[in-house]
Amino acid sequence: MRSFARGFGLGAAAVGLLLGTAARSQAALVFYADRASFNAANPGLPVEDFSEGVIGPDGVIGFDGPVSSTIPQGPFPLGLAVPGLTVDSQPPRGLFGSGLALTSPSFGGTANGNMIFANFFDDTLDLFFDPGVTAVAADLGSLFSDSNITVSVYGPGDVLLGSTVAAANNAGTGFFGVLSTMGDIARINLSSDTGQAEGVTNIAFGAGGAAVPEPASLASLAVAGLVGAGYRRLRRRA
Repeated sequence: MRSFARGFGLGAAAVGLLLGTAARSQAALVFYADRASFNAANPGLPVEDFSEGVIGPDGVIGFDGPVSSTIPQGPFPLGLAVPGLTVDSQPPRGLFGSGLALTSPSFGGTANGNMIFANFFDDTLDLFFDPGVTAVAADLGSLFSDSNITVSVYGPGDVLLGSTVAAANNAGTGFFGVLSTMGDIARINLSSDTGQAEGVTNIAFGAGGAAVPEPASLASLAVAGLVGAGYRRLRRRA
């Protein structure tokens, strides 16, 4: 199996109008094509950018997973800065597996800061979230060539809620954003179609904007409004 770092120290009618053109829906999920649209719909979320990772210029460091704010690993001696996120390879390689790699902004041309990749090209990348997370967005990278990354979104009990495909490149300027309108997001898996290493950074996550009602719910609201208006007219006539 190929890897690019071998251990620590190597170098989503009315609903559509509400969502806008930059978002599209899939069952319980709303996907966003750019961060501005995501941020407008889901403001004020914390962002993990991995800037606390200890790494030099043009650097790449392979290290063991998982890593979170409570599980320090490799170049993250104090863990991640933002609680509620855990990053690991899939399959998880555990201690001494070097399943993850951290790159600095200049390594491979990644432009959006430090990125965490699945170190082994045969692996995929998992993002785990604490309960209460309904919105997630991130910048994506792909070493060493452009690829399409399947973003699979899972709820509690590892139930697949839906998926989308986002383009990623060596510059790390790919993007996905997602809002769950029907419950928490527990895990997101990133998988490249070319077998390249999947990378991620600038992960915004937390409780998203108000859920958009389903069409049936909108119809119910409309009926309730008509009934209420009729009741008010009857009271005025009495």
